[in-house]
Amino acid sequence: MYIGKIETGKSYKKIIIAFLLISLFLIAFVSYASFSKAEIKVKPKKEEISIDYEVKVESNQDIDLSKLQNINGRVIQVELEETQKFTDVAQKKVDNYATGTIIIINNLGHSQPLLPRTQLMSDSGVLFRTNDRVAVPAHGRVEVGITADQPGASGNLEPTHFTVVKIWSDWQKSFYGESSSPTTGGIKEAKVATQEDLDKALEKIKGDLYIKGIEQIKNQLNPSEEVIEKATNLELLEHQYSIDPNTETEEFDVRARIKLTAAIFNEKTLIDLGVAKLKKKISASKEFVETKHEKTDYEVIEYNVEENWAKVKVHLEGFMISKLGNNAFDKDNLSGRNAAEILTYYENMPEIESALVKFSPFWVKSVPSLKDHIEIIVEK
Repeated sequence: MYIGKIETGKSYKKIIIAFLLISLFLIAFVSYASFSKAEIKVKPKKEEISIDYEVKVESNQDIDLSKLQNINGRVIQVELEETQKFTDVAQKKVDNYATGTIIIINNLGHSQPLLPRTQLMSDSGVLFRTNDRVAVPAHGRVEVGITADQPGASGNLEPTHFTVVKIWSDWQKSFYGESSSPTTGGIKEAKVATQEDLDKALEKIKGDLYIKGIEQIKNQLNPSEEVIEKATNLELLEHQYSIDPNTETEEFDVRARIKLTAAIFNEKTLIDLGVAKLKKKISASKEFVETKHEKTDYEVIEYNVEENWAKVKVHLEGFMISKLGNNAFDKDNLSGRNAAEILTYYENMPEIESALVKFSPFWVKSVPSLKDHIEIIVEK
């Protein structure tokens, strides 16, 4: 049965629209609250800290590391000897005795003999000696070989006049020498083993013996042990060269005997011991963060092979930070702040170096009110 048209009226439309708007607002608010997040990264200021300490490495399985004094390890020592031949000798220019040939001219009225090594002085003042005995007939001439008295380039002369030194001065103008060709050979190319060559060869053989010594030590190690190069010491016990320095030679021998000592220990345990010492050194308000590996070093300062221990001196550097107070994690104080306000908040804390805040999703511009939507990360 038809009952007619029902009129809703304008008042009902307003109510429906208002309801829809409120629903949309609630949906938007719930979405914003559900998805909005803030991630705050806080970086505390680092402070440098260092320590120097000595550790005894000894073979004792019951060492108490809590005493921060000793670590477990041992000392191994080997001796090696070897002789090597070296042929790497460089060519160099060296002084030599210049030689040549002259004519002895005798204008005297009698024969005149000359003994071997008779002194002859050139007009330039360079002394030579005859090589052989000769007898020069009266008004005659004889050829004879000569050699410079001293080595060097000064003996290389162009043809010149020579005076016989040890004869009567009145005879010197009538009994003399003349060369028609240069004297040569005052400088020559030769292989000469210098002190530098000998030292270089010795270092080579020491290096070879070191490698062989390390292999011998490794053969004595347990599977968990290793050789640390900086914890070894090579001592040259004796060495001998087959020649003297600056000797002309094609080859030479070098003999060397060494003693190689190694302290065997765990490097990480050594450093961990230092970290434990550092942690014990800092106050309760500080926290150790990390070591500065590039500034951490050690050396073995004493080996005792007979008693099987070594002493190691260590320098260790690292960083510590102040433990952050509760205000750094107070989410109630952070809620509602924008990025600039967050940075200002942390900048006022002397123990904080920097802070970085990241909001998500992209439309979020301030820290949400829900605490579980705020994440604070400490970067150490």
